[in-house]
Amino acid sequence: MAALRKTAGIDGSTCVFEDIWKDGANCGGCIQVSYKGKSLKIMVTNKTGGDKNHLDMTPATWSKLTNGMTGGGVDGIKWKWIACPLPKKSPLQVHMHGGASKYWFAATIENITHRVKAVEVSSDSGKTWKATTLNDPNMWILKGTLPNDTAWVRVTSVNNKKVIVKNVALKSGVVTKATSNF
Repeated sequence: MAALRKTAGIDGSTCVFEDIWKDGANCGGCIQVSYKGKSLKIMVTNKTGGDKNHLDMTPATWSKLTNGMTGGGVDGIKWKWIACPLPKKSPLQVHMHGGASKYWFAATIENITHRVKAVEVSSDSGKTWKATTLNDPNMWILKGTLPNDTAWVRVTSVNNKKVIVKNVALKSGVVTKATSNF
């Protein structure tokens, strides 16, 4: 699950139906939500029940969108995927999960401008890459172990842009920043 920081340009957060969530693949992605002429930029941060188009916004986000309406289930809400409006030079980051190490690579990609399609790991400075598998909730896991306490991580966005994060510390809870974003 993505943690929503107070970021200029992001108006709030929402949970989405499982089919939109896709095991966390869309976690941290942003959508533009419109209702009766008002439009907000919202980050997807969790999953919820409902139907294939269901959004479950925080009360504050819902109130902003609907000018203070309480309750939910209204018709006429439209949404689409957009680039997250993060500050220009805001790099993506690799956040190793609790318990992660060279023996268990488990990471979440955070601070993304576009949703993540693939994560690969290299233990030989980018000469070869091993694919990871996405597991709910938004945890990229490598099958097998790595020989060192650091590795390179290649992140591919849904629009096929790639960012390589060098010397990622394979330690529980550690965050390694890239030098760029998508």
